[in-house]
Amino acid sequence: MNETKTHTVLISLHNGLGDLILTFPYVNHLLAKNYIVTFETVTYNFDLIKYFFNESVNLIPYTHSLDYSQKYKQYDYVVNLNNIYRFNDMSKKFKDKHAMELNRQILVMFLFLNSHIRDVPNSLSLSNPFKIKKTLTNQILFFSNSRSADNRKINQLTLDNIKKFYKDRNDIIIDPRYSNLYELCEAINNAKLVVTVDTGTLHLSEILSTPWIGLFTNNCENILSKYYVHNKYIIKSNVHCSPCNYHGGGCDKNTNGEFECINGFDSTHIISTIENLV
Repeated sequence: MNETKTHTVLISLHNGLGDLILTFPYVNHLLAKNYIVTFETVTYNFDLIKYFFNESVNLIPYTHSLDYSQKYKQYDYVVNLNNIYRFNDMSKKFKDKHAMELNRQILVMFLFLNSHIRDVPNSLSLSNPFKIKKTLTNQILFFSNSRSADNRKINQLTLDNIKKFYKDRNDIIIDPRYSNLYELCEAINNAKLVVTVDTGTLHLSEILSTPWIGLFTNNCENILSKYYVHNKYIIKSNVHCSPCNYHGGGCDKNTNGEFECINGFDSTHIISTIENLV
């Protein structure tokens, strides 16, 4: 009797919480097909991966090496996602429709489909593939900025107005801090609602089936959330140049050293949306 060979896959992504989460549906699929999957990423991300996969995947710390033939030779397949940001940077040079629509979901799908892994499907839902047990709380978590991009946040005045409105509410937690990503995942999984700019917490909310409000500065709803189907509500920045669909900003900063799209939110609209949804 011939035994089916077990294939090994390495997924390399040194950083980027949201980008890492986009790989999880593919990892789930490959595990179901009996592949042995290894993640190469910074050690800070290990808790995130363990939250979703426990010990089902192997974890190795990312190390920068130009000798890829030696670094990756033990694996049957390698999906290297470390140049996603370079693709996005290159797209800024082209002001056409296709460049404007170059986003993380498209790039992750492209790189998996071109990895020569036989069992990667041509289409795979990126929405809600995980059903992790919830212990629901009454918490509303509000994430006002992204650490990875200056054009993914709301300005300080808008944030101060929201803080003032909710100052006597202990169920609204604005920009919470957690000691590790496992705690962040647990908090989002059990939250009543997540309000977030376009960053890793948005992707976590979707994949954990937690209702979310997305505050979009640079990305338009169709580009990003057409892949997402869970309880969502989009508030877009009301400035003439938004959306530009560029990760780090496709324009010059204003005289205050800020991207103009972070000033396009109305605190009253955000507050009323939260109150109507809960």
